[in-house]
Amino acid sequence: MKFKLIFFFILLIFFNYQLVFCNGNESLEFFNEGIQEEIPELKIEAYNRAIEINPYFTRAYFNRGIIYYNLNNYEKAIDDLTKVLKFG
Repeated sequence: MKFKLIFFFILLIFFNYQLVFCNGNESLEFFNEGIQEEIPELKIEAYNRAIEINPYFTRAYFNRGIIYYNLNNYEKAIDDLTKVLKFG
C-alpha cells in the first residue's frame, strides 16, 4: 500500500509538468464529459473515447488511471499512469 501511495504522488508531481496535446476539440469534449460525469464507469467510457481520438492525451490517461485506482483495479491504474510518464 505504501508503494502505491508513493507511486501515486510521484505521478502527481510529474503530471503537474505535463503538456496536454489534444487532437482537435472532439477529444477535449469527451474529456470534459468525463470530468462532469458522476458515475465512474461512464467517466471511464468518456476517457476511453478521448484516448481513441488522441492516444497521447495524458490527462485522459491520468484521470482514467485515478478512477481505476479508486475502483481497486490497480493493474489498469498502473498501466494508465505509466502511460502518463511515457507520453509526458
